[in-house]
Amino acid sequence: MHLKGSKQAVTYTLRKIGAECRSSGKDMGHKDTVQLCAEAVEDDGGQFFVFDSEAKKCKRENTESASCTERWKKKSSQYDFYEIEKATKYVEGTIRDAEYPATTYATEAQAQDACKWQRTCKGYWQRVSGEYRILKAGSRTWSKGVPNHTVKSVKFKQAKQIP
Repeated sequence: MHLKGSKQAVTYTLRKIGAECRSSGKDMGHKDTVQLCAEAVEDDGGQFFVFDSEAKKCKRENTESASCTERWKKKSSQYDFYEIEKATKYVEGTIRDAEYPATTYATEAQAQDACKWQRTCKGYWQRVSGEYRILKAGSRTWSKGVPNHTVKSVKFKQAKQIP
């Protein structure tokens, strides 16, 4: 485990080579390494960024997901698109003001992975028949047995605080 002072090093994943998202962004200035860019973006509250390893340019991307829902820029880019990994924990409980999209997941791990990569995901629920669905903004309250008897379990997303 690499430590920088008392803060744990930022972990990031390369999501797309030669790509910039059309999302609004913020110039984070010149950074000598991808690691320094990731740290600057995380300190600024971001989760996604692009880095040009030749020019040493760093930009925060303000997209909601690693798939860039705003679409990718068409021209070839010197930038590579990255995501800062956030430690995520799921806790049994209640989720208010939520609804689920149509996609179902066969395993809890699949539901957790789908939820992890979507900032708008509040958590997920398991149906008594076994399948899982993620929960996003909506109008219903979810917990075991609520809003109906088909709800076996509800877990909300809780970001871990890393000292």
